[in-house]
Amino acid sequence: MRRALVLLLVAVVAAACRKAAEPAGLSVRNPVGNRPTFYDFGTVPYGRPVEHVFEIENGGAAPVTIRDLLPSCSCTSTRISFVAKDGSLVQGDPTSRERVIVLPAGAVADLVMRIDTTRIERMNLDKLAQVRLRTDSATTPYMTFEMHLVVARAMLAVPGTIDLGLVPQSAGKSGRSDVMPDDVKAKYRILGVESIDGPFTATVDATVVAEVPTWIVVVSTKPNLELGPVSGAVHLSVSGEDGTGTSPSFKLPVTGQVTPDVVARPGVLAFGAIPRGKAAEVVGEIAALVPGELVRVTGTKVVTTPEGAAAAITADAEAIAPVDGGSAPSWRLRLRASESLAEPQFSGTVVLELDHPRVREIRVPFSGTTR
Repeated sequence: MRRALVLLLVAVVAAACRKAAEPAGLSVRNPVGNRPTFYDFGTVPYGRPVEHVFEIENGGAAPVTIRDLLPSCSCTSTRISFVAKDGSLVQGDPTSRERVIVLPAGAVADLVMRIDTTRIERMNLDKLAQVRLRTDSATTPYMTFEMHLVVARAMLAVPGTIDLGLVPQSAGKSGRSDVMPDDVKAKYRILGVESIDGPFTATVDATVVAEVPTWIVVVSTKPNLELGPVSGAVHLSVSGEDGTGTSPSFKLPVTGQVTPDVVARPGVLAFGAIPRGKAAEVVGEIAALVPGELVRVTGTKVVTTPEGAAAAITADAEAIAPVDGGSAPSWRLRLRASESLAEPQFSGTVVLELDHPRVREIRVPFSGTTR
C-alpha cells in the first residue's frame, strides 16, 4: 500500500511538472463576458464602419508567430501591432499567409477587427463575422474570433450609386435613383435633401411603386465644371421607423466624368497584333453628348510614329443618321491599316476637324504591332 501511494505521488508530481513546463500560449486579456473571443456590436447604422480591439497576450516563455489572419467574409478586415520594449510600434502584415507578426514572450498585441457595414449583404438581420488566427504555438495553434452585429438600414436605393458616366462640360447631366424603405413593413420616410457634397443639385419627389412608398431622387451636375472626374453625395433626411421623428441621414453617392461636349468612344483605338501582310481595321465613334446637338466632321488627318507608317494608315468618318447639312448626333470613325504596313510597333493620332459650336477639333490616339 505504501509503495502504491509513493508511485501515485510521483505520478502526480511528474504531471504537475509537465504542465508547468508547457507554454501558456495566447490569451485574450480584455474579455467581455464569459466568451473571451466574442464581441457583440449590437445594432449599428448602415454606412459606418465599426471596430473592436482584442488584446492578445503571449503568456509563454517563447515567442509566438502568428501565421495568418483569415476573415470569413470581405466585410471584415484586421490590423495587429504591439509596442516593443524599446517603445517602438511593431506592425503586422495581415495579408501574409506565412508570418503576420512575431509576438515576443510577455508582449500584448492589439488585434483590431474592423467591419465595413456597406459590404454586408443582408441588412436588418443578425450577422456573425469570424476571423481565424493560426499560430506556431503548441498550446494555442489557432483561435477563432467572432463578432455579432445587426446593420440597420432604413432606406434602399436602386441604383445604389448614381453614376452619371460622361458629363458634357457645357450642359452638365442628370441621373436618377429610386429610394424606398429597406423593410417594407417599416414606416421610414424621406423628409427631403439634408445636404449635398460636390458640385450637384438634387430634387426629391414622392410616389408609390407596386404599393411601396418610393422617392425619386434626380441629381444634376452644375454646368461648366473643370474636365475630369467628379464625385460627391446627396444626404437625405429620414424619419423614424414609425414615420415620426428622425433617423440618421441616408447617403446616396454620385460619380461622373466631365468631358468636352464632343468625345471619341473608345478614347484610344487599338489594333492589337496584326499579322504581317494582312490588312486590319478598327472602328470608333465621334459623338455629341449634349442632347439635341449635332456635329459634322469636316476633315481627317493621320499622324504616326514612325512617320513611315502614315502611308499605310488611313482614316475616314461617316455620319450616322445625318440631318440637314450633313451634320449628325454621331459619326462612325474607321481607321485602316493596309497590307503594306511593316513597322513592328506603330502609334499615332487621328486628328478630326469638326463643325461644332464649342469643339473644333478632336484627337484620337491609336497603336498596334505587326508580327
